Amino acid sequence: MRRKFIMLMLALSLLAASLPAQADLLFTRQDNGYSNTALGIIQGAGDPVSPLVSNMGGNSGQGIYPFKNADGNFRIAITLYTGNGTDVISIYNPGEQSQWTQQSSWKAPLREATTTLHNTRMMVEMGGSLYATAYDIPIVSRVSTANDVYKQDKKYEYYHNDSKYNGHGEALNAYNGNLYAIFTGSNDPWNTTSGSYRLNQLVKLDSELNELARVEMKGKNLDGFTPGAYSQKEGRLYVATLGGVQKFGDEWNPESCIEMADLNTMEVTSLITAGEMNVVDPTFKHMFDAVVFVGDKVYIQAAKWTSGEDYTAGYSIRIYETTLEKLSKGDIGKLLRDFTGDYGYRLGLAYDESTNYLWAGVGYSLWRYDGANWTEFGSNALSGNISAYTAVSPTGTITPVEPDTPLGDGGGGGGCNGDWGAIALLALMPLFLRRRV
Repeated sequence: MRRKFIMLMLALSLLAASLPAQADLLFTRQDNGYSNTALGIIQGAGDPVSPLVSNMGGNSGQGIYPFKNADGNFRIAITLYTGNGTDVISIYNPGEQSQWTQQSSWKAPLREATTTLHNTRMMVEMGGSLYATAYDIPIVSRVSTANDVYKQDKKYEYYHNDSKYNGHGEALNAYNGNLYAIFTGSNDPWNTTSGSYRLNQLVKLDSELNELARVEMKGKNLDGFTPGAYSQKEGRLYVATLGGVQKFGDEWNPESCIEMADLNTMEVTSLITAGEMNVVDPTFKHMFDAVVFVGDKVYIQAAKWTSGEDYTAGYSIRIYETTLEKLSKGDIGKLLRDFTGDYGYRLGLAYDESTNYLWAGVGYSLWRYDGANWTEFGSNALSGNISAYTAVSPTGTITPVEPDTPLGDGGGGGGCNGDWGAIALLALMPLFLRRRV
């Protein structure tokens, strides 16, 4: 009897370990006036459910960041940029994932974080703390998370040429116990003739926010709010840069590029520029805005605003499929799809490794790609225009800060460490123990 029980438990262990991770796509959407922000969700291949939370604020921008706090509890931070004062950062405990489509799971924030962030661009977890960077006042903030109390306890202030706050925080990545922030800067960002964006700077910080190193990058300007504006792969950070001011009509930035930063050596390499791509394909007058990895494939998004006037109708948003080997040689592969439309502002790519879906922000819509077919979720399906979005899976562990321990992207929203299999097995344990007795 004992042998049968052991064999049964072993079989259950293998089965539980093979259970697929569950992931959902959380998103915010707005109306045509960039207001009435609401939270929504798409579970698996299901239809969008919105609103989960209505009238959230943050009409100037939002962000959705899953993480585990210092106590190992899964939480979701939603940042709301008001344009005035510090951001509202609401911390949610949505409970069981199977209930996330229910408004009751999101009835009220568990807590609000206290920070000095203005226009948050990214939040990552490392060593049980949250770290964040922001655009308006370029800092990196460390937020303590123990006991569900979220309070800034340290900050790094960015200087350029001895000038405090002379720049913008656009990117933040955690790797090997350190943080890597990208800061942009310009003396005249609205000069659409030539612009004056300087080269981006990559700053390496330790967990105490001491600056360890700083290097000049190859690209100019990026939109850190865009999902997939940068992605990490095996200790290398791949960044899509705009090449300067975002232009319109027949104007474009030949300096827009995909660049790679080796986080171990701080060496930066330009892989392909828009100008080089235009030589290969004269119809390419786009600016790179996103790069993500899907297994052994790489997806790249580039956009062109086709109207001749600023912030008016018209776009061409392209998605390319390539491999890392090809990209390292400056080859962005085949054109997978060229989306064109009259209205919309959203860009970006997000990959859900649990469902193998690639999500693309296009204009006012969210598109899902399963490797063969595209499915559009437009304004009617979303009950508004897509704003922020991210794939969320409540798996993973607190990332340590010990050296020589890869940290991935520092978030609780990616990957599966078998947690759901272990949970399923533990749930069945009492039943079999009772049978054994």
